[in-house]
Amino acid sequence: MKIEIVNERKNPLLNRREIRFRAYYEGATPRLIDVRKKLISTLKSDDKLTILNSIKSEFGRHAAVGYVKVYANEDSMTVEPKHRIKKNFEVKEKKPEAEEKIEEAKGETEKPEEVKVEEKVKGEKIEEKPPGPEKPEEEVKEEKKLEEKPEEGKVEEKPPRPEKPVGEKKPEEPKEDKGGKKNG
Repeated sequence: MKIEIVNERKNPLLNRREIRFRAYYEGATPRLIDVRKKLISTLKSDDKLTILNSIKSEFGRHAAVGYVKVYANEDSMTVEPKHRIKKNFEVKEKKPEAEEKIEEAKGETEKPEEVKVEEKVKGEKIEEKPPGPEKPEEEVKEEKKLEEKPEEGKVEEKPPRPEKPVGEKKPEEPKEDKGGKKNG
């Protein structure tokens, strides 16, 4: 990865340097941590005082533009939002936890699934229902009613629409002339 400094500006009010850069890379967009480490070595700055604000890859190119802030001391870093400090300094090692969750999920799916089994016993078919909470008959009937569709030959009857009342016509008001006088 190659880093090119595009613009460097000193901000004496916040006691920091603000740097815009362009990173050139091969393959996939590099992780934030990798870009930050490369910036620290390029700028020769302190690890604890460097905040990588943003990095955005350019469409269709193996390049990204970004913004980094290098503070003079830790006291001046109080203006930084907590989420940005957390993003820059916390090391994420969630891969083992994620793998454990995946394994747990696989373990749950490997359990015998609840499937209806048909067996032939003396010429009869016996259906074995999966164990679990059974629904009351009323709920089963309601579900069947919801699932039923009207037959094609039958047309659902819609309630008749109320007829619109024949409205009385409002008496016409006499129109005014341009002069403001009424006709009539």
